Amino acid sequence: MAAAEAGECGFRLGKFRLMHDELFHPPKELDDDALFGKAKRIGLDPTRFRACMEGEARPRIRRDMANAQELQISGTPTFLFGSLDADGRLKVVRRESGAMPTRAFAAILDA
Repeated sequence: MAAAEAGECGFRLGKFRLMHDELFHPPKELDDDALFGKAKRIGLDPTRFRACMEGEARPRIRRDMANAQELQISGTPTFLFGSLDADGRLKVVRRESGAMPTRAFAAILDA
């Protein structure tokens, strides 16, 4: 949850890609001290980052988690294949989880 919040806070403060990359260097250092250190390294305002980490980002993360659960997504990456209904909603006909080679995507899309 803390890593997701840090990513969202990085996005809100205009440095998502930098925060994303920091979260993987090293990937297991995700305690508060490490996350604040990562934010500092990429130049995020510490006061704004702290405010965001203290609850501003949490509703968005929870909403995303609820949406994923509704779509039966339990991991990343997950790919949803289907067609758009008249109202613009995706009618899912196939769900794939995990990394896939390009040929597998092509076969699914061709079908």
